Amino acid sequence: MKGYYNIADLKVIIDNPSEIAKNRLLGYRTPEFDNADIVLKQSTAKIPDKYNTEELALSYEYMREGRNFYMSLLKYDGFMLHASAVVYEGQAFLFSASSGIGKSTHTQLWLDRFGPEAFILNDDKPAIRVIDKDIYAYGTPWSGKNDISVNAGYKIKGICFIERAESNVIEKMDIFTAAARLYYSTIRSLHKEDIPKLLNLINCVADKIPIYKLGCNISIDAVELSYKTMTSEIRSSNNEKKR
Repeated sequence: MKGYYNIADLKVIIDNPSEIAKNRLLGYRTPEFDNADIVLKQSTAKIPDKYNTEELALSYEYMREGRNFYMSLLKYDGFMLHASAVVYEGQAFLFSASSGIGKSTHTQLWLDRFGPEAFILNDDKPAIRVIDKDIYAYGTPWSGKNDISVNAGYKIKGICFIERAESNVIEKMDIFTAAARLYYSTIRSLHKEDIPKLLNLINCVADKIPIYKLGCNISIDAVELSYKTMTSEIRSSNNEKKR
């Protein structure tokens, strides 16, 4: 059965959503519409043998569905970033790291520090879109094992790549290093002809958004440091929610 959704401000039709996605898509449902931006059809491709239990097979279908969405998103000047995105004061702050480093733990500490005014937009794979020269992060149903996402989009204030350290230290990346880190933190299994578009988008984000390397010990002090650093630059006069 077809489902109709609004995801990252796009009209999306999903033909027979995966079992895991069904509940996660509830907050994205819309009335039926014509002229969809993205149509995701149920894949008939064989599930790899290593996903040899029902649980693993369901997980694979869910991940494949998300990958197909993000590959289609490129047409609309968007890509996925492996990150946890937290919203505070009407702006999105993104934290990316290798699995197990603590990006979700760090953003959870933002909620502890700033209370109900802060919330997680997407805990694992937010969509990034370039719209009218502004850069937005969006919640999507493909949100990692913790299933934390909100169907909304916010301008990005800053991005941090987290590394574990005994003491907290943060430094701004140069545009070339930042672009490389973004590239290795997104889906790269694209058609050859799509790679230049992805690289152009990544370069645009690296040029317009301050991107940092954060060495941290996963503490409230690390939250204070990252927040103060990322908000030390001149604030945008227009940081309202993108509807």
